[in-house]
Amino acid sequence: MKSKTTAIILSVLLGQLGIDRFYLGYTGLGVVKLITCGGFGVW
Repeated sequence: MKSKTTAIILSVLLGQLGIDRFYLGYTGLGVVKLITCGGFGVW
């Protein structure tokens, strides 16, 4: 069970690196977000 609060904190602090997606188990999206520096600022 993943904490929503932790995911939000990770998203705010390390969102451009995709750490929040890795935490939630979305490895593919995490890699894409990491490569595109946060989806070019959209995510």
